Amino acid sequence: MSENRIEGENIVLVGMPGSGKTTIGKLAAKALGYDFCDMDDLIEEISGQTIPELFAVGEPLFRQWETEACRKLAKFTHTVIAGGGGVVLRAENVALLRQAGRVLFLNRPIESIAADIDTTTRPLLAQGVQRLYVLKREREALYRAAGDEILNDTTPEETVRRICATLNK
Repeated sequence: MSENRIEGENIVLVGMPGSGKTTIGKLAAKALGYDFCDMDDLIEEISGQTIPELFAVGEPLFRQWETEACRKLAKFTHTVIAGGGGVVLRAENVALLRQAGRVLFLNRPIESIAADIDTTTRPLLAQGVQRLYVLKREREALYRAAGDEILNDTTPEETVRRICATLNK
């Protein structure tokens, strides 16, 4: 499907933790012939620390590294980027992500996320799955405002098809 490729255009996926950004991002990158970058992996690479280690120092430190990652991502090309779940909390990050490419909000129902997310690997969910509902209330408007388009939950394959179609608009 590389005929859908637009020179220099990135796809940036935002949404709740567990919304499928990484899974769908990898599938979309393959379908488009793009590179793939998971923002959390980039944060670990540039900070030299794991996400849990950064959060152990404090969320503000993690958010600083997240913004630094956004600065780097703004220079990428031909990449599908899986944004971190909280990347929309800073307006500067959203501006950088928009500079990086087309921002798509993966809108998966919170009940679906809660049913299958592993909270043990996510520092913000250490208090349990109920924290997801709080995060959803706090972030939903930010995701909607950041997204150039909202992709409501379907199968991963259908979502990838819609992402590829988005590049043709």
